[in-house]
Amino acid sequence: MRKSEGRLKFDFKTALSVERPEELAQPFKCADFIVQEIDATWLIEVTDVSRLDDKNAIANLLGQWTSGYLLKDMLMKQYGTHAYLAHIKETPAPIVFFCVVIGLRPQADAAQRSRMRDEMKRITDKIGPSFHGTTNRPIIKVESIESWNKAHPNVQIA
Repeated sequence: MRKSEGRLKFDFKTALSVERPEELAQPFKCADFIVQEIDATWLIEVTDVSRLDDKNAIANLLGQWTSGYLLKDMLMKQYGTHAYLAHIKETPAPIVFFCVVIGLRPQADAAQRSRMRDEMKRITDKIGPSFHGTTNRPIIKVESIESWNKAHPNVQIA
């Protein structure tokens, strides 16, 4: 199943279904994709600059990242997507991933991504959300295009 977000193209080869919830979920802020696989549900948010030659857009995204605004926006999308799933009475698979894909090269360095992941995990571990008991929180991942492609060879981003 091929889907696009901005300039990035995903090929969800192993997905049972791929939903684009943003319009249906209004007024919730949601992830760009809800991907159902046999044993996992992926909530994927893509933070992309549509044109890599747009220096203002790149600077704006990097500014949001360093100021903490991007972290707060990602948390709102994580919680909004969970609220939307609860609202439509859809229970995700026992393993839930919330993954942020930072569509910048090479600015999305591993240390920045780790800090963002750790902070999202700290907040999620403290207050949820969880569909399958309080100890089964979403697994948080913050990836660059390159790290995603390396970690997920069955779902490449072009």
